[in-house]
Amino acid sequence: MAARGGIESERAGMVGQLAPLIDLPSPDIERAITLQNESYLPHKRNLVAVLSRLAQLIALAADLQKDDQDGWWRTAGPDGRTPLERLRAGSIDDVCADLEERKAGPYDLVWDMNWPPEVASKRMQSRLESSVKPGDTLVAAVDGGRLKLRVLRLDDGSLSAEPIANTWVDPPFEEVAADTYRRLAQKYPDQVPPPG
Repeated sequence: MAARGGIESERAGMVGQLAPLIDLPSPDIERAITLQNESYLPHKRNLVAVLSRLAQLIALAADLQKDDQDGWWRTAGPDGRTPLERLRAGSIDDVCADLEERKAGPYDLVWDMNWPPEVASKRMQSRLESSVKPGDTLVAAVDGGRLKLRVLRLDDGSLSAEPIANTWVDPPFEEVAADTYRRLAQKYPDQVPPPG
C-alpha cells in the first residue's frame, strides 16, 4: 500500500484516534467521512470542514469515555438508530451535535440567535413554563451552546424572556473544531470550496 500524504494523512490519523474510542472499525469511519462530505452540494464539498468536525467528535468521544459513558454509542435514539449506526451512515455532524448537547448539560428551553427581538419575545411567551416568574433565570440551548435568559413581564402583562449579557457558553470542544479548521485550511486550501 502506498504511503498517504497531505490531507489524507491527517484523515488517517484522525480515524486512528477515533476508532478505539468508539469501537468502530477504521473503514467504517473512513466511509462516514466520505458520506458526510458527499452530503454537501458538489461545489460546496469541504473535507476540511468534515475533518474539523471529526476532531471535535474525537474530543467529545474521549470525554465520554473518561466519564465511563461508552454505552451511549449503542443506545438507540428517537429514530431507533444508535449513534454508531448514524455515524456509519455518514451523520458525523448530527452525532457530534448530540454529544455537544449531552456534554453541555440540561436546559430549560431552546433559543435561536437569529430571531429578531420581536419574534423571540413572541416565541418565549409560548415556551415558558407556567411556574416561572419575572426575574427568574433560565438556561437556553443554542446549537450545543448555552445562554442564560431572564424572565420579564411585558407591557401587556404576559411573560417573556431575554438574553442576559455575557452569559454565552460555547458548545463543548468547539475550539477544537475551529483550531483544526484554521490549521487544515491553511495547509490545504484546495480542499476548501471557494466562497459564495
